[in-house]
Amino acid sequence: MRGQESTSSFTPKKYGGLRMCIDYHALNRVAIKSRYPIPLADELIDQLRGARYFSKIDLRGGYHRIRVFADDCHKTAFRIRYGS
Repeated sequence: MRGQESTSSFTPKKYGGLRMCIDYHALNRVAIKSRYPIPLADELIDQLRGARYFSKIDLRGGYHRIRVFADDCHKTAFRIRYGS
């Protein structure tokens, strides 16, 4: 995918303003798929049986902190219609 940029556009938000949207379909077609199946709730509860300590973490804040390998950064490039 080297040398290609994903296209971008702006879509109106429901309550005003604009949201930038980037089309990563081309990148998704060549990406290596990793499978991490979500376990069933019953299986998770069984695994917790007998546990003494529990903790809570906020995963939402980590979504935008996913590291990208330096050799793959060019794949996340995008272009807007008005230039770079």
